[in-house]
Order: sequence, then C-alpha cells, then structure tokens
Amino acid sequence: MSDVLKLSKMNGMDAMDGEPRPHNLTIRTRRNAEYDVVEVRISDSGKGIAKGALTSIFDAFVTTKPQGTGLGLPIARTILESYGGDIWAENRQRGAVFSFTLPLTRMQAE
Repeated sequence: MSDVLKLSKMNGMDAMDGEPRPHNLTIRTRRNAEYDVVEVRISDSGKGIAKGALTSIFDAFVTTKPQGTGLGLPIARTILESYGGDIWAENRQRGAVFSFTLPLTRMQAE
C-alpha cells in the first residue's frame, strides 16, 4: 500500500504547484471500528478537481496533467479493490481529498 500513498502524495504536491501559499499536504489515518476498516485520507491545498472530472478520474487514461498517463489512479483503485478496499475523491473549500479504506485482518492464534 505504500505505492498508493506515494502516488497520492505526488498527486497532492503536483496539485499545489503554482497555487498560492500556504501549501498543505495532510495524511491522516483512522480505524473505523463500525465497519472494521482502516481509512486513509490525503488532502492538499491545491486547485481541486474539476467537477466534471470527479466521476472519471479513476478511469484509465483520464489525466489532468500535461505529461500524465492517466494510469496511476486506476492502478491504485485496482490494487485497493483487490484487497477489499475502496477509493474515492472529493473537493474541499481549497484543494481535494483522496480517501481509501482497507479491511482490517485478524491474526489467528497458533
């Protein structure tokens, strides 16, 4: 899952490039006991995601970057879903938030 975090961090840093300061990138984790998952939220103070793109940014070859391939977020979604997780994005007043969940596993006593 470190690749998903790295991708999210890089995307957040790219989103803040050229935006007025302060630049804030925050990564938060929490356990959601109700659903027995861990939730990770990566937020930035960039320009946010265009409203029309919010529904398609996880589709292959959709990119907002001049040099982007549009493969990072679809790959992240595939990885997370293969482990029973989920990923989504939303805009904030300033910037965007990418969140994902993964189910918690229990260790079996030997």
